Amino acid sequence: MSRLSHIAVILPLKVILPTLKFFVDQLGFLVYFQTQDPLDYAVVKRDGITINLSLVEGTWQLPPNNRAYIYCEDIVALFKEYQDKGVPFREALNTTDYGMQEFVLEVPGGHRLVFGQGAPDSA
Repeated sequence: MSRLSHIAVILPLKVILPTLKFFVDQLGFLVYFQTQDPLDYAVVKRDGITINLSLVEGTWQLPPNNRAYIYCEDIVALFKEYQDKGVPFREALNTTDYGMQEFVLEVPGGHRLVFGQGAPDSA
């Protein structure tokens, strides 16, 4: 039986460089690939997460509830890492009513990333 192995999110952007720098400098991703001249596509990776940044020309608008959900381990440590780097959060670390610990940030270009982990048992 075939199995799905992983997913790579593609974020459309009007300008790539500020978002690429944010992923590297603030979020700890490494550049896996990028076009040179012009910079119209880049791929960043951290652990098992791959995010593609793609230049989109013309007029377009992000949907108001655009989000990529990234599951992680030790979310408290990740939140602190990003706090220490001065990453601005749209929502601080919290426990949702559906039992996840989450925080939300917005990258340059407007895309939102939600980082989540199952909340520890309260028992």
